[in-house]
Amino acid sequence: MSKIKRITAFIGFEGSGKDFSTNQLLNYIQGSIRIGMSDGIRKEAFEQMGIEPIYGTEYEKWKTELCGYDGFTGRDLLKEIGEGRRKDNPYVWSEKWFETCLELKPKDIIVNDCRFWHEVRAIIRFATEYGYKFDFVYCQYPSERLRVSNEKQDMLAYKFHLLNAIHYSVITPQIKEMASYCSDKI
Repeated sequence: MSKIKRITAFIGFEGSGKDFSTNQLLNYIQGSIRIGMSDGIRKEAFEQMGIEPIYGTEYEKWKTELCGYDGFTGRDLLKEIGEGRRKDNPYVWSEKWFETCLELKPKDIIVNDCRFWHEVRAIIRFATEYGYKFDFVYCQYPSERLRVSNEKQDMLAYKFHLLNAIHYSVITPQIKEMASYCSDKI
């Protein structure tokens, strides 16, 4: 059995196959766990709404349906709460991710939602400090939900879109080089 600890982070637009790819890898790598950048904020949001956190297919269903809050889907509501927290601290998502990883210290971590440079830097920092190998994988599966954009939350994926990266490209060397020029903290 391999003692190599690994982090695999998926980068891509909404609907690009990040969650699907994460689930495939979770099934393939025994004992791996998904720790998404949004997990810490999601837990806080559920607490704020006074509901028990939900996961798996139940969560997937909840996030796409109207959830009873002014016509918001679950995903919209979580984004609204998360963006509010980000106004107070722009790095809160990656800080929560780092804390969760420190708490759990699993052998294999799969990140399904890497979207910002400070999240990249958090992954690289955690991997370096705690002896993990890491890879970043670009997703752009042409699903009916794929939404290519150059909005703030998609700028990281958009850079690779402009570079004509293909679906499932391992973009670790480019990420390492670009991250070295990034001034975001963490």
